[in-house]
Amino acid sequence: TGTSLERYDAILIDEGQDFKQTWWDFLRDHVLVPGGEMLLVCDQAQDVYERGTWLDEMKGFGAWTELKESYRVPPDLLPFMRAMLSENNLGTQHLIPEVPVEKQLTLWPTTQLKWLNLKGATEIANSIKVEIEKMTGDDELAHTDITILCETHDLGREIFDSLNKIRRLTTTHIFVKNVNSPKNARKAAGVERQNRKKRFWGGAGGVKGCTVQSFKGWESRAIIYVSSGEFVASNAFIAISRVKGEFERPAVLTVINSCDEFAKYEKYFMQS
Repeated sequence: TGTSLERYDAILIDEGQDFKQTWWDFLRDHVLVPGGEMLLVCDQAQDVYERGTWLDEMKGFGAWTELKESYRVPPDLLPFMRAMLSENNLGTQHLIPEVPVEKQLTLWPTTQLKWLNLKGATEIANSIKVEIEKMTGDDELAHTDITILCETHDLGREIFDSLNKIRRLTTTHIFVKNVNSPKNARKAAGVERQNRKKRFWGGAGGVKGCTVQSFKGWESRAIIYVSSGEFVASNAFIAISRVKGEFERPAVLTVINSCDEFAKYEKYFMQS
């Protein structure tokens, strides 16, 4: 357009596995000052859009600096996550996370784990109601601590329509049911989805709901992950890795699974 862009001494890029090389080249050539620095952070195990291959082919990066330890995920979940990585070739060419030394030397609280194999939206929604009551029953967890991650908007909306019938329970979610026709209805659904995403944030009140893909980069003390439909290993890995452990308070993770292929990982889950 002939308009000059403001340039910066440094450009920092998170979620680099979702980036494209053309975006990188544009920032380097038109936004970075000459001689400036660019930093890209990525996790190829979370490459759900399959864009990260350019990172292996990129010239001029030199050797990667690798973070070999997991500082957010509770240590007792790492065996399950290693199984997910190794059996599905998710980023295993780079590294599998280990427990930091400082966590090995402390008594880290045991994560509260539960795995349920269920089928049907109604049964799943009813089970989630029960789980929320259990999680908040001893006053250790507040509704704002709980995040429900789903594979699809349709299932997520059905779950939250059911939860919204509970008195004194507030919710915040991004789910919009898919609309196939007519054109105006699809457009309205798209606008609603964008508006919900803009309003969604980690500090919002009530129980939160999000798709797995849109929750990348976020974290929550209590996660209810609903795995349904076709098994996508990267989605499952992302959902599990969103659980944030704390030294003084145990994290909480419930997996509700309706996918036969994912069911085999229950044994690793319960060994954690």
